[in-house]
Amino acid sequence: MGRPSSFRGPLSTIQPGVPATFADRADDDTPPTDGSFGLESAALTRRQFLFWVTLTSAALAALWLGVRPQSTPAPTPMETPTPSPSPTPQPMGFFEALAALRRAVRASPDHRMARAETLVAAQDAEAIARFVRDTFTVYPAANNDMGNTLIGWRWGVRATLRSGAGTPREIAELLAWLLQRAGFPAEVVEAQQRNAPLAADLLRRAPPAPFAPDLDSAMLEVVRRTLNLPPPQPPQPVDAEGRASAELAAPLLTTLGQHKRTPLPFNTDERLFYLPTVRLTRNGQQQLVNLWAREGPIFITPDRELKPAEPHRPPLSVTVRLEAARSHAPAERFVLVEKTWSTEDLVGRQVEIAFAPAGARTLEEVLAGDRSQRLFFVPVLAVRGPDVDAATAQALSAVGDPFAATGQVLREEAGGITLDGQPLPPPHPPGDAPLIASLDLTVNAAAFPLIALELTPRDAQGNVMENLSAAHFLVEEDGRPMPALMERWARPAPRVLLLLDDSGSIPDDFRAQGAQTLTQDLAAQLKAADPRAQFRIAKIDWERAQVGGNDWTDDPAALSTQVQSITGYGSRLWEALADAARHGPTVIVLVTDGQATDAADQPLREPPPGAFAAVQAGPPAVVIGVGEVDAAMLERLGQAGRLGAFTATTRDDAVQAVLAALRTSPLPPYRLRYRAPEGGSTPRTVRVFEQYGAAFRPGKVLLAEARYAPPAQRAAGAALSGLFLTVQVGDQAVTRTLGGLSTRRNDEAPTAGHIADVRRALQGRATLTFEAGSPSLAHLLDDCYTALLSLQPVFEARTRAERLAALAGSSLYLPPVDLHVASIPLPGRGDEPLTFETGLRVALHRVLPEQNTDGQPAAVRWLDLLPLAGYRTADADSARAFRLTVQRTARLALAEALIFSNSTVAVLKGKPLRPARTESDIEAALRAAGADETTSRRMQELFAPWLKSGHVILWPGDATPAGWVVDAWGSVWGILGGDGAVTAGGGSDSSATTILDGALLISDLAALAGLGGFSFAGGVWLLLASTLYKKLEAATALLAQLPTSPDDPAPDVSGAERIADPSDVVCGLAQSAVFEAINRVGGAFFGEWVEHMVSAVSALDGALSMSTGSGLFC
Repeated sequence: MGRPSSFRGPLSTIQPGVPATFADRADDDTPPTDGSFGLESAALTRRQFLFWVTLTSAALAALWLGVRPQSTPAPTPMETPTPSPSPTPQPMGFFEALAALRRAVRASPDHRMARAETLVAAQDAEAIARFVRDTFTVYPAANNDMGNTLIGWRWGVRATLRSGAGTPREIAELLAWLLQRAGFPAEVVEAQQRNAPLAADLLRRAPPAPFAPDLDSAMLEVVRRTLNLPPPQPPQPVDAEGRASAELAAPLLTTLGQHKRTPLPFNTDERLFYLPTVRLTRNGQQQLVNLWAREGPIFITPDRELKPAEPHRPPLSVTVRLEAARSHAPAERFVLVEKTWSTEDLVGRQVEIAFAPAGARTLEEVLAGDRSQRLFFVPVLAVRGPDVDAATAQALSAVGDPFAATGQVLREEAGGITLDGQPLPPPHPPGDAPLIASLDLTVNAAAFPLIALELTPRDAQGNVMENLSAAHFLVEEDGRPMPALMERWARPAPRVLLLLDDSGSIPDDFRAQGAQTLTQDLAAQLKAADPRAQFRIAKIDWERAQVGGNDWTDDPAALSTQVQSITGYGSRLWEALADAARHGPTVIVLVTDGQATDAADQPLREPPPGAFAAVQAGPPAVVIGVGEVDAAMLERLGQAGRLGAFTATTRDDAVQAVLAALRTSPLPPYRLRYRAPEGGSTPRTVRVFEQYGAAFRPGKVLLAEARYAPPAQRAAGAALSGLFLTVQVGDQAVTRTLGGLSTRRNDEAPTAGHIADVRRALQGRATLTFEAGSPSLAHLLDDCYTALLSLQPVFEARTRAERLAALAGSSLYLPPVDLHVASIPLPGRGDEPLTFETGLRVALHRVLPEQNTDGQPAAVRWLDLLPLAGYRTADADSARAFRLTVQRTARLALAEALIFSNSTVAVLKGKPLRPARTESDIEAALRAAGADETTSRRMQELFAPWLKSGHVILWPGDATPAGWVVDAWGSVWGILGGDGAVTAGGGSDSSATTILDGALLISDLAALAGLGGFSFAGGVWLLLASTLYKKLEAATALLAQLPTSPDDPAPDVSGAERIADPSDVVCGLAQSAVFEAINRVGGAFFGEWVEHMVSAVSALDGALSMSTGSGLFC
């Protein structure tokens, strides 16, 4: 988490109960002279930390107030608060000021949750009933009509209270719940309506409650002085009365023309004869709430016996599934972690898709660890939110099995631990482990920075030792311990892939019938040497090792049929030999004349770029040259295959050459992998130590060392080829590629770029946010202040120990930078047809590491509005409904364009658009535009998820990676490609790496909280997931870095390397809270209320002027 010293700033002095004072000097490297903010070495200025406090809040206000209040009835004009005579408020501390702001917004009439609590506490049944009747917007229980109003259910009571909208049954259940809490017996009943209302009468947006925080001018001035804010400037509205949204939608509607499909009309004329309402006992009398009438008494006396309502339908379910694929089988995805929740569990909260740093046993190690060196991860779906405590977070979170960046998965099966299904050897008890007398060590750096070590340990009698646990070994590179994964611990059963060159230059003795005889004879002798041996036939087919329908067999006689079943073409020897690794052999036998060609079928004199490293990174291969051989190329193939090349004139010569090569170079029983630092010396020295033995514990003994130089050309190596996230709400599902290659073909090899993209995703942050409709401004500000106040224990800690305790014990809640962009309300007045969500609003927020054009670390942020909830306008005029939906949903794109410099709006600005419905439409347009094959494929992959029935894509018809999607109801999403990502209705932007540091720490802490958090023992904060790390202990050398036994309950980390002081971590937390992009949105959507908002949010909006100056860095 370290940063250059030039990014340091002066210390801020903030102490509980003491007026805050701040240094006004320019940021420099001068250390603080006094005071304490708990940051003994990494100081944070008031201006730097405060930037988020005010800027975030101003942005949320800006996003909310784009809604124009309905004209009838008009809201009561608001006056600037005038204080009544009262004592002058006393000075307050920094966090006291934040708490005062939170109390003020909780007192605002539009804070539905706080208002409900106040009414319940007052036990005022009439006020509760009027609050629910007058404040909440009715949504239909179906998409084309009202649906079943008696049992229809969307997202539940808590979500209805937060969003201010729900089905008739949800609103009735909310009322009954509030009355019950206030002490009134109440239940939901089915009530016949005397004057059955029309659906159109119910489907009107409720008049918005005013945003009026309880903050008089005197208190406001104290808060302003405490936070040292300048006077605010009135913001400029961007989408007043929805005019900008309509302007953005106009060319889309024009381009759609006859291509749009008119949706089914919404039945607004339906008479609602039965509706759910609430029966309560009040003053000893049963009364019925007049819930659906806008006029008349709120309570009426029932004139008949009413039937209790039937059970409502279950709420929508939400399933999140994280999957991965391996480089040798990129089309075969496997689940890392998956969980299903009710919508009530997630609305107003976030799910962090996090990767806990497996192997670290203490919080200090997590803070000090280098993310780029992580080899093992624990996938966690961690639920976070302003109302989520530690117990709730753990109950709602999901934890998957640990997995390696190279693709292996650890599982607990049948009472033991397995790695990809293979039982791991248990560690020997301390003092009982056998001693290693000698060790043969081979280093393979072909896939640098992924280093493979092959080990053959022997005892004093010269016997090969198998089934030693990973805890037995310690790996160091240039004196630095390397976390290593032990992939193999015994000599595996031989799996011999016989790769045949079927080109016309191969002699008949080694083709057709001759190949059948050769492979059967060789297999028979290998089987005699090791009865476990299995075999498979492949042929060189252009750049692939083609196996057809052939599978592994232990019957040599079966190889005759396998040879006959496939045919090969071409002589792209290098590519095919590298490709053979994906079939999973332990050794490859290549029979060829060495006359290699390129993709144009021209003879090669040197291996193709990268091909030597690709072969070298795979399983060992012995090359048999037959016929008129290209001796030089044959030798190069043998070098890359590591088992050598030999010529043979007869089939028996070939068999004996293979047997001799395998006897001379048997497969080592152990293979370890680790990720080396990208930078460093050349050559590098690798040392392998015995970690513990009967006579040496707890010391270490050097067994062997070797040197390597990072190669100029590098292979991708064994790795994860893809990382995929699927989110399903109800029956609607969306899958996003978080990184790597998305393919349906196993013979499509991932590139080094795909592998790096997955690694990048593992090092980044991904967060899903869930909302039911649009929360009020007061709710969003409350979330914001709650997040800030969660930092108080961290920032007020004064010692290293206190800071660690605060990080371990606090429920830190820092939302993504662009959290509430997806929550802004759509334009529309209360007297106009209602536009409603057909499901949850779900957004994917990402922060990824990258490098800028100067090669310096940076971060890129992505926002992806997942199309899990379309929008529908309840209007009997289907054409008008479609137009209104297009115009209103265009506002989401406006908000994104203000936050992200790279957005769908920006990329498509001024470009003529054309419609497309099918892949053929896309392909034909690209062909006409002269796009090459790579570009055409990229564009088709970008648009493929959107080519659904009823959807129309509007795009420029060229290689511009952007477009609009309009569904059958008029919902608009933006599509934006680039940097390996696809985003719907979203955008991307680069930002300082400091944003990344804090974001990734929050992701780590969320993941660890999902694992169970920490306990304090022996002076350190120990991770509670002890069972998990017992699994890792068996498979990795991660824990062997510590100077004590991994069995110790509280390891002493005082001597371990890279256990850093957490000052920089605290600084990173503050910077993750800097919503620096929001300054582009400040005031954008204030609309008509701007004159009322300035005084009320002066403490929120004033910091916009702080975006310039000496920067936002510690």
